[in-house]
Amino acid sequence: MDLKKITLITILILCFQYTSYGQDEKPITISLSTIKTELKNNAISYAFDFFDKKIDEIATEMIQPKGFWLLAPDLTMRSGGEDAFSSIDLQAKATYVPVRVVEVGGTPTGCSECTLHLIHFAGGVETNNDFTILNSIAEVGYEPLFSFNKKMPKIIKETTSIAIFAQGGYKFDFINADDINVGGDKDESEEDIEEPIFRAKGVFLFDSKKIFELGTFKFSIVGDATGWYDILSDDFYHRIAGNFRMTLTNDNTMAIDLKYENGSGAPNFNQGDQFGLGLTVKY
Repeated sequence: MDLKKITLITILILCFQYTSYGQDEKPITISLSTIKTELKNNAISYAFDFFDKKIDEIATEMIQPKGFWLLAPDLTMRSGGEDAFSSIDLQAKATYVPVRVVEVGGTPTGCSECTLHLIHFAGGVETNNDFTILNSIAEVGYEPLFSFNKKMPKIIKETTSIAIFAQGGYKFDFINADDINVGGDKDESEEDIEEPIFRAKGVFLFDSKKIFELGTFKFSIVGDATGWYDILSDDFYHRIAGNFRMTLTNDNTMAIDLKYENGSGAPNFNQGDQFGLGLTVKY
């Protein structure tokens, strides 16, 4: 068994052993798609996302007149055949949630109707499908959580999310392999091997929830946009993804996606395009 398979199996075992799941969000998302790659090749792509948002824990803890911590692993894998985009991101995350204190009947209590200001800390690794690059990454970030703020417009607190981060790390030449990848699998980052990494990162997420229904099927638009500013190379990278989604189940755990992606994200930062049709399942 080669190094890539051993590492992949280890990551999956660690994730499935983590069982403190939130109830509002399913922590595991798996997608399998047929795509057209940057070089116009037909390929199969897959994506695996594991992250417990712990919204139920936040709702329980926020009424306490003090801050609290949330801990969770975060794994995102995107890969496939031919020159499909390649990205693996594994982090251990800690989030500090300060709570605004208000008086209710003369008793100090946590504000249950306020915007929460989440402070994220994380450390982990970024690599590609061939494991030819290994980035060690640490980050700190800020995310406003509008879900509980009754004064915030519904379209903002229920459909959008934003966050900003500062990232630092080091780029290793993990296997010392020749750069022979092409198309959407090519490393287009300006970050130098065996050199430090310093980036600013911004993330925007959108989920329309429901645009219209047709029988038992619900249709929506789901997307995300991420930008990275490479401070040392004075360069900018981006990843934009959009799905026109047909949800097949009442609990939103299975859907068919018509998808488009521009940019692979870290660590390759390939700026190509790929699009296709896929099945997404949440656990």
